Amino acid sequence: MKEIFPALSLFLISGIMLLQPAFAQADSSEARRNFVYNLLQTGRAQQALTQLNAVPTPTAWDQYMKGQASEMIGEPVKASQWYRAALEQDRHNDQFRSKSIANLTALCKCDEAIQVCLDGSKLATDAKKRQFYDDKAKEIERLKQAYAKGAENIARHKIEHHEQLQSAIERDK
Repeated sequence: MKEIFPALSLFLISGIMLLQPAFAQADSSEARRNFVYNLLQTGRAQQALTQLNAVPTPTAWDQYMKGQASEMIGEPVKASQWYRAALEQDRHNDQFRSKSIANLTALCKCDEAIQVCLDGSKLATDAKKRQFYDDKAKEIERLKQAYAKGAENIARHKIEHHEQLQSAIERDK
C-alpha cells in the first residue's frame, strides 16, 4: 500500500491538472469548490484564490478556503479577514471559529480573539462547548498579559541600553 499511494497521488494530481481548464470555465460553483479544495491540498494556494475569486456569491466555506489560501501564501492578516467573513456567514461553525481564534491569537490580536471566544460561548448549545470557549478566552487573556509584560521589559531594556550607550559615547569623547 505504501508503494501505491505516491503513484496514486501523482495520478490524481495529474488528472486534476488536465481538468483545470474545464473547471475554470464551468458554471458550477460546486465543481469549482471541489477543484479549489484539491488545489489547496496540493499546495497551489494562489491558483485556489484565483478560482475562489471567480465564485459569484461566495459561501462561508468559500471565505474559509480563501483564508486557508491566504495563510498558505503568507498573508495572515488577509486570512484573518476571510476567516471572520466565513464566521459572520455561519456564526455556529466551530471550525471557522477555532481557525479565526488561532489566527487572531497568532497575530497578537488578543482582544479580537477573546471576543470571538465570548461569542462562541454565548452561541454554544452545550455546557462542554461553552466551557471550552470560556477557557480559551482565559488562556488568551493570560497570553495578552504576558505580551504586555514582555513589551514593558523590552521598553525598559531599550531605555537602560540607551542610557548606557550615551554614557559610553560621553566617555569616549
